[in-house]
Amino acid sequence: MIPISVNEILIATDGELICGDRDWLIDAGVSTDSRQILPSQLFIALKGDRFDGHEFIQQVIDRGVSGIIFSDELGIECVPKGVFAIKVKDTLIALGHLAAYYRQKFDIPVIGITGSNGKTTTKEMLGDVLSKQWRVLRNKKNFNNAIGLPLTLLEMDASTQFCVVEMGMNHPGEIAYLTNIAKPTIGVITNVAESHIGHFDGKESIARAKFELIEAMKGQGIAILNADDPFVARMAQQYKKHETAPLSMITFGMNEKADVFAAEVKEDDSGIRFSVLLNGGKCQEIFMPVHGQHNVYNAMAVCGVLSALGLDLSLAASGLNEFKLPDSRMEIIERHGLRIINDTYNANPGSMKAALLTLKGITCSGRRIVVMGDMLELGKWSEELHQEIGRCVGDAGIDVLVTVGQDSAFAASEARVRGVETFACKDHSDALTVLKGLIKLGDMVLIKGSRGMRMEGIAEGLQAV
Repeated sequence: MIPISVNEILIATDGELICGDRDWLIDAGVSTDSRQILPSQLFIALKGDRFDGHEFIQQVIDRGVSGIIFSDELGIECVPKGVFAIKVKDTLIALGHLAAYYRQKFDIPVIGITGSNGKTTTKEMLGDVLSKQWRVLRNKKNFNNAIGLPLTLLEMDASTQFCVVEMGMNHPGEIAYLTNIAKPTIGVITNVAESHIGHFDGKESIARAKFELIEAMKGQGIAILNADDPFVARMAQQYKKHETAPLSMITFGMNEKADVFAAEVKEDDSGIRFSVLLNGGKCQEIFMPVHGQHNVYNAMAVCGVLSALGLDLSLAASGLNEFKLPDSRMEIIERHGLRIINDTYNANPGSMKAALLTLKGITCSGRRIVVMGDMLELGKWSEELHQEIGRCVGDAGIDVLVTVGQDSAFAASEARVRGVETFACKDHSDALTVLKGLIKLGDMVLIKGSRGMRMEGIAEGLQAV
């Protein structure tokens, strides 16, 4: 972190200085976690449904913080000498305002990535590619919300040359809020799917929420858009005529109408090979040791960003040839003749279909078994969308479907009428009992479900068999 004064923090947060000196500087960073805070850092006391940072103010003072931002009562008798305290109306909003103020100190490319699927993987791909030659800051794991994104920006320092941030949302207005904080120079939309559709009126309203990224850029910067996604493509056509349209748009996909497109895609057990063509001209061969056509789209988004930055596509080839997917995303684990595909991080209809398509394309000497947990936050569309996945299971040639949860049982019903052997289970214990009596040498088991279903428990249980 580059030094920032208490006075600047007051300006950014519209706070009231309770104690301390306006000329004091902080440069050790900002934290909202009392368990991990380091000496000389600034502590911001956030309040949530299950926690209240104000309860830990004495604890962080004992750990040597330089200052505190709070909204309630301090809850301590006095603030030690050398520690400043600033009172604000809302600490979460103050965190966002502070990050927005701090971000303006840096004249570097900031790439914002959103979309229903592929955000984290695209961020990691782009980060790996750029970090071959430059100092790159990116969100840790999936710190992509109103807490994680500001904290990421506040980690920028004098050595940072690129900043890559993913932006998540499950309600309208959230992407606009994050964009106004991060002020990206390049905005990427990977795709539009039914994730969190229970909070929206339909996929069209999800698309509008994703395009808050482009709209909030207010005519500045470059948009990188998926030309093969009908919702993204339609919104792109609308925004070309909009007064807040970005300076330029670069499209990516798998057809020659896109500015950057993949051709000759070939997949085997070692990974995926394909050619990237830029504006129908220059060609670059790329290999990635991962599986799934959806990851080709993620790589195409990266190539679109490289094009926007004026960088050679050969960087993608060198940066992706050893790429490793983030944890719990199509993670292949070999155990005692059984192949487990741990894709348990999250699930929505779009990512579930992509996982099934990937499973279909991987060589398997035994049976293909899918363990599916409920896809959450689908609202009134839940039954219909789970049934659709059941039909996809049948079409993908899956041998056995084991479902966990109430709604995924709808998928089991649809798969059963298509000749798939099915088991509808209530919980992890039930599913593991079924699987232990079912699996054989050579079988391949895909495990996937929404984050709230904690499907990694089944993956761990199978590894212990």
